[in-house]
Amino acid sequence: MTTRNTTTSVPHAPRQVAATPGWPPVAIPGRPGWWRHHIDGRQVDLPSRPPQAGGTP
Repeated sequence: MTTRNTTTSVPHAPRQVAATPGWPPVAIPGRPGWWRHHIDGRQVDLPSRPPQAGGTP
């Protein structure tokens, strides 16, 4: 019987970050301060995040 050592396995490629219509923007890993938005059917990276509606003043 062969056993596998999972600590030396090849790491998986990072998952692609995708924004979804109707959801808030997503922070982009490795790019502090940048957010991925879903605008007019496109994925757009912007250096800011607009304020969310319904928040406290």
